[in-house]
Amino acid sequence: MNAPSATLRSKADDETAAIGKVAGKKVTPAELFCDLVFVFAIVQVSALLHHDHSWAGIGHAAVLFLPLFWAWSAISIHANLNPIENSADRITMFVAALGALFMAVSVPEAFGDRGVIFGAAYLVQRAALTLHEAIAPTDRHPGLFFLVFFQISGPLMFVGGFLHGHARLAVWVLAIAIDIVMPRLMRRHLSRMTFDLPHLLERHGLFLLIALGESILSVGATAVTLDHLSSPVIATMISGFALVCGLWWIYFVFAGAALEERLPVAIARLRTDQLGRMLGFSHLWLVAGVIAVAVGLAEAIAHPEHHLDRGVASLLFGGVALYLATFGYTTWRMFRRLPLARLVSAALVLGMLPFATEVPAVLALLDLAVVLMLLAIIEYAVRAYRDRQARKRPIAPEEVPA
Repeated sequence: MNAPSATLRSKADDETAAIGKVAGKKVTPAELFCDLVFVFAIVQVSALLHHDHSWAGIGHAAVLFLPLFWAWSAISIHANLNPIENSADRITMFVAALGALFMAVSVPEAFGDRGVIFGAAYLVQRAALTLHEAIAPTDRHPGLFFLVFFQISGPLMFVGGFLHGHARLAVWVLAIAIDIVMPRLMRRHLSRMTFDLPHLLERHGLFLLIALGESILSVGATAVTLDHLSSPVIATMISGFALVCGLWWIYFVFAGAALEERLPVAIARLRTDQLGRMLGFSHLWLVAGVIAVAVGLAEAIAHPEHHLDRGVASLLFGGVALYLATFGYTTWRMFRRLPLARLVSAALVLGMLPFATEVPAVLALLDLAVVLMLLAIIEYAVRAYRDRQARKRPIAPEEVPA
């Protein structure tokens, strides 16, 4: 055996052994309780985007959504690295969730009178988690040096809340950029962290489920406000629900199950901290796409016989395309393979965008739902074929489609 192969095998064995130490970790009721805060947070971001879906409105929503996602991610990582079986762990999570609640409450006026509250809540949320890790470190934590740098964005968000207009936006964008770049710069310290990947995968799947729930809420809440359910409204509701079902099916039936099966292959290529960051970024874009779809669904159901305006069509079709394209990043990053059916579908959806404003909303939404249903059928057929082949011969983990 040559040296590089031996090194890779040793690395894979070490990572697998490390995961084995924490295998079997389950999502706790405390984590699910904290998730309720983020149900409200996603509703708030969706409402903000619904109120203003211009490019400026999309930018403002993104600047507020990213810190909220980091807040959820920080709580999930805390639960992943700690047993959450004692009062200190739970209280830390609840304090962090309280900070996220104040962030969510501040979303409608975050660029107005509540900017200070938004920034202060983010700072408190970060400080609570950092303080816990500093007081009760374990060999799975990244070290005090990283924890200090982990705090840079919090004070910036807080200071930005005292500024106004473009100055506030610029400082908050800087804080977000630091949060994005910091894991890359501190990767040597992050390599000390050993994540329970099945637990982390389940947590991110649950967060995506929250976002999909907001899409269903958009369908129902909009229909409730209408004077009567006309035939176009009913048809639009059916298409909208089918679209959300398609988004759920592609992830939870195909992608999520395949990812669990192929984790050993990914672990052989990447460290668990690298996989953890990859899961975070990929689900950030998945959830962002679903939120955009939720806003588009509400507009389509409210005015099914009208043509979608450019902003709404961009959110609806762009959100679906972003959702599908994200699987390309995930699959390539983990397995050096591309999910061609999803990428082709994403390109098709983007190609349909110029025509989406030329037909009634009910037809535009039906077209999207048909694309998702056809994609699900294609992937089901591919999976069925591979299952038949697997019964004829053993199938290696790297052959499981992602």
